[in-house]
Amino acid sequence: MTFKTIIGILIVFATTILGFKFGEKKRFKKVVYNDLVNLCITLKSDLGYLNITVDKIISKMPNSLKEIVKLSPQNFIEGQKIKILDKRFSADEQEEITLFFDKLGVLDSKNLIKFIEHYEVKFKNRLSSAESVYKKNSTFCVKIGALLGALIFVIVI
Repeated sequence: MTFKTIIGILIVFATTILGFKFGEKKRFKKVVYNDLVNLCITLKSDLGYLNITVDKIISKMPNSLKEIVKLSPQNFIEGQKIKILDKRFSADEQEEITLFFDKLGVLDSKNLIKFIEHYEVKFKNRLSSAESVYKKNSTFCVKIGALLGALIFVIVI
């Protein structure tokens, strides 16, 4: 093998990995919506037994949610608005997640269960949408990365 061939293979490999990494950015939404659906299921279960406090809500949140939603018991006690400033989510998605967390602890248990069920359906719809976008974009990005590397390889040689 010549030096140019080795460099070309490394370029194709590097651009393929860059395509994979770029495609993985879409995975975060899928993870967050999956965690929101699971949180809704857990909250409904705990509310059914009247076994929930603000501390439990916060402790049950997965890390992906803690990354975008900064919650503390003070938020609930003082009625502070929760802000989500993550550019990976559209303004509509940010508003939806913000409203969900703002209403926790405000409604009585029966209405809160209905509210959580309503948002569970919304989050499931967002999850299925995020999964389809992830599947489509992740493979596309890897293919584009490999093709870009091959094109650079051909140009270099």
